Amino acid sequence: MVAERKAGRRVLGVLVPSDDNGGTRPYRISDLSWDKEHQYLITSNNGPSAHVAVKQPSWYVDPIEKLEYVDTLPPDFVGSMLTEEQRSVASTVRDLDEQAVIRVDVIDTDGSVTSRFLSHEFNTPEPHRGFRSEFSESSAASFKAVRSDDPRNFKDAMSRPDRNQWVEARFAELHNLKDSWHWVDHLDTHRPVRVITVWTLKRLADGSVDRYKVRMVLDCSRMTKADVGQTFQHVGEMDTLRFMCATSAQFDLMMMQNDVDKAFLEGQAPTVLHSYPPEGMVSPMGRNGRKKILEVTGNVYGRLDAPRVYGRCYDDHLLTFPEIDDQGNRTKLHRGTADHSTWHFERLCADGTVCKLDMLVYVDDSLSLFKPDSYGWQLYNDVQCHIDSRFKLKRDSHGNYGKEAASFLGCEVHHDWENRTVSLGLPGKVQHALEVGGMEDCNPKDTPGVPNTYLTADDCPRNGGEPCPPDCNYAGVVGSLLWISRMVRPDLMQRTVELAKFMHDPGEVHWHAAKHALAYLKRTQDERIVYKHDPNVTEKNYGFKMHVDANYAPNDGNPERKLHSTTGYIATQNNVSVAHRSRRQAILADSSSAAEFIAAAECAKFVVWFRRLYADFGFPQMEPTVCFEDNTSCSKLVENYCGHDRVKHLDIRVAVVRELHEKGAFVMQNIPDKDQLADVFTKVKPGPQTTRMRNWMLHGEVPDDCFHRKDLFEQPLGVAG
Repeated sequence: MVAERKAGRRVLGVLVPSDDNGGTRPYRISDLSWDKEHQYLITSNNGPSAHVAVKQPSWYVDPIEKLEYVDTLPPDFVGSMLTEEQRSVASTVRDLDEQAVIRVDVIDTDGSVTSRFLSHEFNTPEPHRGFRSEFSESSAASFKAVRSDDPRNFKDAMSRPDRNQWVEARFAELHNLKDSWHWVDHLDTHRPVRVITVWTLKRLADGSVDRYKVRMVLDCSRMTKADVGQTFQHVGEMDTLRFMCATSAQFDLMMMQNDVDKAFLEGQAPTVLHSYPPEGMVSPMGRNGRKKILEVTGNVYGRLDAPRVYGRCYDDHLLTFPEIDDQGNRTKLHRGTADHSTWHFERLCADGTVCKLDMLVYVDDSLSLFKPDSYGWQLYNDVQCHIDSRFKLKRDSHGNYGKEAASFLGCEVHHDWENRTVSLGLPGKVQHALEVGGMEDCNPKDTPGVPNTYLTADDCPRNGGEPCPPDCNYAGVVGSLLWISRMVRPDLMQRTVELAKFMHDPGEVHWHAAKHALAYLKRTQDERIVYKHDPNVTEKNYGFKMHVDANYAPNDGNPERKLHSTTGYIATQNNVSVAHRSRRQAILADSSSAAEFIAAAECAKFVVWFRRLYADFGFPQMEPTVCFEDNTSCSKLVENYCGHDRVKHLDIRVAVVRELHEKGAFVMQNIPDKDQLADVFTKVKPGPQTTRMRNWMLHGEVPDDCFHRKDLFEQPLGVAG
């Protein structure tokens, strides 16, 4: 069966209601409900059951894309519950493909489409004669882009050439879970959830396969915090990761990464849950004549409180690190006050030598920073041995804990010991973003967007704009750009934040802007953040500098937050970015000076936090942090408060900024607009300025014509001018 063409969209399946005998009949929307547990449609009254079924069964394989999917489902499926594979083919299983959903068209008696909504939103009370749902080409493209290499389900994994690797990974996961659940009779009082099996090829930062991974996750989407209690668990900040890389390059420190095996199975869960067995596992028959279900007593992936349970267990165990060991070494441990996911060990050895180790924890991954001498290695091994006494740490083939950081949180980390540099990049993620957007062979662009232009809500389809092409994956592209810009590409931050504002309703103009950003990414595909050693910097003057700027009242067409200004600031260490932000201001500024001052207030709060982070790692900031600002009136307002009515609405921010200024946390320094590094976080700049700022932020190449280069950038950092 050749897929038909309909209104420019390839229809891969039409879903209609059916009764138990395979015949079709009309239903009112009020008669139907969506079973979120089993992912199929049922009647909410006592009439004939209505399941999702498909007419004209056949299979279809795209001869060009080589992507196999079901155009319609097999004959024996009509009138039956969806199987796991049929659910994934119909693109209704959220865990396998969150971006591809079934669009439902509600059809009136005259055949016209009266409304459209998602398949799980059957709460419309209006009567209709029927409904239809389309699995569109865009959904198939989303599935291919997001999960092209990963099996969709158990049957798919077992039919692949690498079946044995998947079988081994699945058995390993079942072995890990053997003490977390057991069979019990299915009682009416139980509320079992389903188990989602996620099949993943774990990849390194360069895109190569690291290992086969199978994870069985409880689908607790119907549960709330009332069922499990508190769920919050802190994770490490990306600013901390970049700071640690910069510190490693400056002081020739070792970075070692470690991973806790089956982390979320550790800890004692406070509540008991019940679940259906995972796919491929047969349920035994219970004493009450019903198939048994699993009683989950341990901590399992998917529980809303699983990260918190594991995190509390991990933190409590770290706090039991011995203060005095059998060799007479005294070790002090304190937790970070800025980033709560950092731990700092300081040891006074028996011979009087002082060594320290700083550790960043991100769920089950950790990054340790220490001096690579005998004392540092001993402290590192002692810490890892203590963690391994409660949790199972992964080791190399020689039995050593962890490895030198090479790929942490998806970032490729390269420490060049000879040139004393540490670089961060996302080559695999960049290539993935280009593939998702279909821009692998595009013509490169010199800027992330059209200079001095803004994206507006007027181009959204709900406001009359042209909709995105049906085969585009706007959410996938923008999501990738957000991660790339947040981690290693500050030059992309401003345009990416703009694109993210229209994630809910992107138009054709927004899609073209996203492709423009991808074309810029294509030209700069090999760019990385490179932290370097500065011979003029010591532990006493190791510090950062800030650039802060604002763009006054850009009109993005948003009726609720129209004309809100944009704040942008960047922190640099040895002239390379260690932290950067671009965001819309929460309040409306009525002048450019007010917008700049609101930005300065946000920057001042960040300065306080970042100075605490430096102090936690043993680098207290003894001098005020220099904040470069290109608005003279803003600088004067910080230093000399004038309480007239033009700044009356900024009184609280004025008080905060002036208090921090008087305490010596920061000082303002005026610079010309061409040297304002934060300008790229408020608007798209022309090509030459974009290149100039990119080389500065990523490589520390301060332009030769920068007027304050000699005065402020060639002296030791952290010292006010």
